[in-house]
Amino acid sequence: MSYKNTTMGDRAVENTHTKTARPREAQGLGSLATPFNTRIGELPRPKEKKALKQAITRLKDALTTRNAALAIGAILWGLAQKEAHYAATSSAIKWARSAASRLGVALTESKAEEIAALLGPIVEEGLLHRVGHFIDILVPHLYPGGKRSQSEARKQNGTYITPYPIARLMVERALQAAEEWPPLSLLDPGTGTGVFLSAALHVLSHRGLAPDEALKRLCGVEREGALAELARLLLSLEAGLDPEEVLRGLGPQIFVGDFLLKGPPMESREKASAHGPYSVIVMNPPYERISKIDRAGEATKLEAREYAGRIRQSGLYPLAGREALDAHRLFVERALGLLAPGGGASFIIPATFLTDAAAKELRRHLLDRGWIVSVDLYPERTRLFEGVSQEVVILTLASSRRGGGDHQIQVLYRGNHIDALPLKEVRVISKDFPLPMLNRRGLALYRHLARYPRLGDLPGVVIQRGELDQTKDRKLLGHGNGRLLRGKHLRRFALLGEERCDLEALSVRKRGSAKVKHVFQPRLAGRQVANRHARERLAFAYVMPPTVLGNSLNYILFDTDTTLSSPFDLWVILGLLNSNILNWFFHVNNSNNHVALYELESLPLPAEANPQVVDRIRTIAITATNEGPKPELQEELDRLVLEAFGLDKRDLEGVFPSIEIG
Repeated sequence: MSYKNTTMGDRAVENTHTKTARPREAQGLGSLATPFNTRIGELPRPKEKKALKQAITRLKDALTTRNAALAIGAILWGLAQKEAHYAATSSAIKWARSAASRLGVALTESKAEEIAALLGPIVEEGLLHRVGHFIDILVPHLYPGGKRSQSEARKQNGTYITPYPIARLMVERALQAAEEWPPLSLLDPGTGTGVFLSAALHVLSHRGLAPDEALKRLCGVEREGALAELARLLLSLEAGLDPEEVLRGLGPQIFVGDFLLKGPPMESREKASAHGPYSVIVMNPPYERISKIDRAGEATKLEAREYAGRIRQSGLYPLAGREALDAHRLFVERALGLLAPGGGASFIIPATFLTDAAAKELRRHLLDRGWIVSVDLYPERTRLFEGVSQEVVILTLASSRRGGGDHQIQVLYRGNHIDALPLKEVRVISKDFPLPMLNRRGLALYRHLARYPRLGDLPGVVIQRGELDQTKDRKLLGHGNGRLLRGKHLRRFALLGEERCDLEALSVRKRGSAKVKHVFQPRLAGRQVANRHARERLAFAYVMPPTVLGNSLNYILFDTDTTLSSPFDLWVILGLLNSNILNWFFHVNNSNNHVALYELESLPLPAEANPQVVDRIRTIAITATNEGPKPELQEELDRLVLEAFGLDKRDLEGVFPSIEIG
């Protein structure tokens, strides 16, 4: 099972790390037909990052780390305005101090001159085309907690700065999905430093709108006031507004507020279409659970729970508010409610949205309305966000579509087109309404397998997580007479070791739980953590009692009170689970690094299989368990499982993602 890499997607990603344009000569911005771009120069080099840190250190004797970072952002902006307008250094210092004041920082003239002298020689080359990158580097320092690495700051607030080429790609897709040109309004509800609005400004102007006219159509919402002001300053610079006017408050509409509870003020929508609020919406929302966003070190757990309660009670989230409150799903539902009829949208969100149970109702909502134009998957190894291995998907929507039409969903992988799937067929794949990354042949194979009975429907089957919590029960580890297995001890058909645990203490601690009884029954154990791009995502082994399983394992057994009336005993199920056919089905159905119980329950069983084929699957499972897994056994097993499902190798030809069978 594999995905094919393509040059088109690779180029899109490489552009986030390489120099994409040669800086133009400085000139008065007000006369430009198209705006400057503050993020097309090469990314900051190590020596430049070091200079920014040195500047923060020099300012910290008079300012907090946060205010030092803001002051440096203001100085960089002033220097960029100097380059843009052929201004004197004294003007740059004056503009920087005024910008710092708007950011809530009192910056003395002497300090501004000192820091400008430090940074000038290092960052002045092409500064106009790189100042956005430099300000993005400062963002992690805006959050409390002292010295913190960029990744730690991101983890705290759940935000990741989108590379400019990706932002521009998304803006272009959203504009293409919208019916109206030019769009009356474009919203980014998680503005940050304004990379999406910057991309929108450039795209709109390159398509014929004057920069000042394009700027009037842009709207942003940002919870952090300092980021909102930095975005406004950068966008005003790019649009060629006079710095004196900008410092008096003129410029784009960047509203400070909580998008999830309030959103942009109603008066900001006066220029929008009479048929709806926003013609286009683009965003990269926060990725963390709602209780973690901007709350570490500034609010108690009680306050976090109260905030989550307000979200649930707001009435704004009938689809995303049922499960755990993940911010990206809440942002998606809120944005859908603000998208005008005939509008276009593009969101970059965790790939878990494609199949996770928590996003089921949102997916159903989108599929029923027919809004999905394309899904574009970027795997972890792409590393779209610097220093982060998050797997993401770019979801593009068109509210002009209707669920009853003959629409197609474009499937892309790293920006490369894979296939177009009929919406009508995707809608009826399963009751979980997944958005699988498949081509048409893959969709046909998936639908064929999905029509079979599910593992979870077998009478008496029990599918659970391991009984020993490796964190809460850690005092029971390493001693005692109990045999303990963890995820690292297991691969297909084989156990690679074991540990000891205090079985007696565990039995007392979990008295009354059915899981204690399961310790003394034969069962199948499988890894609960399986990397998205591992070859063998499903890996199960037969476990003899008494054995304690850690919670890094899932397990399957039959209730002792159940009399088996089907040919599917534990050995047959073991063979099926370790086949590459079910491994493929699981992979298509899964979009994270874990194996959930409901995903195991949904695996298909070949209920109509020839009894002789089923018997041979059982024999192979027993042989592989006793003698160890062998390539020839795996090859025969896969062939038999194909036959059990009424398939052969020809049905696997041209399938995306591919299935690896010997």
